[in-house]
Amino acid sequence: MENLILFNFFISAFMFGLILTTQIVSYPMFLNVEKNFSVYHMNYVNKISTIAAPFMIIEFSLSLIFVFLIGSYTSISSFLIMVLIFLCTFFIQVPIHEKLKNSFNISLCNRLIKTNWIRVFLWLFKCVTSFMLIN
Repeated sequence: MENLILFNFFISAFMFGLILTTQIVSYPMFLNVEKNFSVYHMNYVNKISTIAAPFMIIEFSLSLIFVFLIGSYTSISSFLIMVLIFLCTFFIQVPIHEKLKNSFNISLCNRLIKTNWIRVFLWLFKCVTSFMLIN
């Protein structure tokens, strides 16, 4: 169980680093790519999804397992944070990416950057709760 909890913390820290890099590097770069934006965007989404999606699923699964195995306030909080991350991803970020996939739109790029701060802070909180699960 201890190894599973440590693995969970590692994944949370990895995902926080990934979302922070996305926020500070990747999304702002969208603003500099008007020519061939659709191709650039499609490549970005495909590549980042192959990294992020499996780890998000693992992290979500572990947080759900911990609710049942640990059942503490911290494990429940960790799971609820993951639920919020998934909700933000699928109801805020993905729809913006869907609109961006056909053409560059500075307003949508800026909205993507601004709304992604929600996930940055949620993953920060997820790291904190994952760390708190370590005894």
